[in-house]
Formats: sequence, structure tokens, C-alpha cells
Amino acid sequence: MPNSGVVYQDVDGKWTENESCQVESNLHYEIDRMPFQGQVHQEFVCGWGAAFINILATFPLNKLMFRQQLHGIPCWRAARQLREEGIINLYRGLLPPLIQKTTSVSMMFGLYDYFQVVIHRFDPSVTVPVAQGISALLA
Repeated sequence: MPNSGVVYQDVDGKWTENESCQVESNLHYEIDRMPFQGQVHQEFVCGWGAAFINILATFPLNKLMFRQQLHGIPCWRAARQLREEGIINLYRGLLPPLIQKTTSVSMMFGLYDYFQVVIHRFDPSVTVPVAQGISALLA
């Protein structure tokens, strides 16, 4: 049943076609009801969580590499210095990269999903790979 209804993405992420309403008669309603209105923004939260875990896991390694490059010392000596300074100083300076990365990755995840929904709402004939490609470029 091509173009018999409005295509949308439900909470489970599945593309579904609503056969009970025609696109022509329901276009105004669909434009007014933009994606995510009244829904939980789980893609934004997932992006934030992924970036948060990424920064927490890689920050000590980046600090180790930076210390090696700054002082020109071997890895084992830089690791010993960080261990002697303690866990509090290991994560000192974490907040700026954490804020920057969680914000940007959260926006990227959320907008990717948002653009896919918008593309399929306004042109249901667009294939999923094309919509994913366009969404990736826009996000």
C-alpha cells in the first residue's frame, strides 16, 4: 500500500504506516505535530550517556599521554606520577571536556533521529538508507 497513509517512527524505533488517515487530509495535523512532541527524548539521553562514559574512561589515558608529551618522560614514569598524585588529581580538569563532549554527542544522537523522523513524515517515499544518510549529514 504505497503512500496510503502517514509513515512515522514509534517509540520502539519501528517505521509504521497509519492506514486510517490519508496524507492529504492529515497534512496540516502532521505538520503541526512535529516529531518528539510529548515524547521522551531518549536519543538525546543516550548520546549524553555515551559521551559521559567515554570521557570518564579515556580521560586518565589522555592525561597520561599529555604528561608524557609535556615533560618528555616515559610512560611508566608518567603513570607513577599520576598514581602518586591520587585519584582526585587524576580527574582534575574533567569538567570542561565533559560538558563539551556530552553536549555535542547528545545533540548529534538526538538530531540524527529527529531528522530521520522529519524526512519520513514529509516524504514517505524516501528509503531508509537515504534518510539515514541525509540525517547523518545534517546532524
